Amino acid sequence: MRKLINKAKKPLKNVLKPLAPVIVVGITVAMMIVLLVLAMDWGYLAPAVGVPFAESTIQPIRVLFLSGFLVGVLFGSLALLYRRYREALADRWDGYSTWLKSMIAGVASSLLTAVGLGVAVALDWIPISLVFFGVLVTWPIVVGMILLGYRRGPRSTSAGTSIRTAYVLTRGLEPRTLSAIVGLLVAIATGLIVSGIANWWVGGVSLWIPVVLAGVTWAAITLVAYNRYDAALVERTELTIERLQPSSSRAVTELTVANTAGRTVDLSSALIRDTDLDLYRPEFAMTLKPGQQGTFEITGDFSLEPNDDSTELPLGYDLKLGADTPAIFTTDGAVHYLQWTENTAQVIGRDSADHLVTDDRGTTRDASSRTGRTPPAAGEGVPQD
Repeated sequence: MRKLINKAKKPLKNVLKPLAPVIVVGITVAMMIVLLVLAMDWGYLAPAVGVPFAESTIQPIRVLFLSGFLVGVLFGSLALLYRRYREALADRWDGYSTWLKSMIAGVASSLLTAVGLGVAVALDWIPISLVFFGVLVTWPIVVGMILLGYRRGPRSTSAGTSIRTAYVLTRGLEPRTLSAIVGLLVAIATGLIVSGIANWWVGGVSLWIPVVLAGVTWAAITLVAYNRYDAALVERTELTIERLQPSSSRAVTELTVANTAGRTVDLSSALIRDTDLDLYRPEFAMTLKPGQQGTFEITGDFSLEPNDDSTELPLGYDLKLGADTPAIFTTDGAVHYLQWTENTAQVIGRDSADHLVTDDRGTTRDASSRTGRTPPAAGEGVPQD
């Protein structure tokens, strides 16, 4: 018998050892909740729970302890899983697009807000309408903050300039999402103002009136904002890829672009998107005057080949999952679709005739000029929607 017990100890110990911190967290959280309830004299809020198929009742203080224990075990388990798979989770998170990260964070924050306010409703501290209000406010604020936070200018001289840079880039990259956020915030403010005026003027109105008015406002403002963002986006084809030179010492490629426009192009804090719609921020701070060239580095993950992948949507629409040529988004609200010379197109075996530059005689232009400028390092890629 003793041999059997000793033989079972090791596997049992292997199971209980990782669970011990979780159990400790659960007990700690349960005791803190019980002590808080007793100190604040909130014991009357905890119900007694009857045990199914048994003629017994769990006392309120035990209900509190068990509830706190389960909450502690839940969060302790999540912390344990995160600690064990932290690197894998970090790699997966880094592979998500900025848009998807903002959506996940927005939904998670809204759920946490709903749970927190739901507890307040259960304690009769707030009306249930504030739960819906909290969720509606949390989602656009969190999503907007993440979208702007990832695109702030790294070399901006002030916080205001950095936020403005992020806003302009987000307006060009995510016009639909940004317009929906603006519309929702304006709609919430409109509903609150209407409710406040109605309560002050006539002593209140039915809830559906400010709700319907807010819904109409959201649709109208979203449409107006999107049209303004779309009209403000300037599409240009004045940057040409003049040279592609793989590095002999590192796994990067030097990409040289020339400004063929009659205006100066400021690439400071600009973002470049490849043909797989992955977004990069090369660490360059250059301003290209007319005819001037600039060189920066791209990694092997940067896609240059044309990508015509798409997915079908309802009503016969298609959602493009790729692009024909890389594009640079500058902080003045312009998107520069990079053009190709015959020489650079041959380097990657590009067979598309789109975005191929020609000279005054209508023939494709060849260029292989170099610059003496040290190319800035390539930025990290972040997939975009």
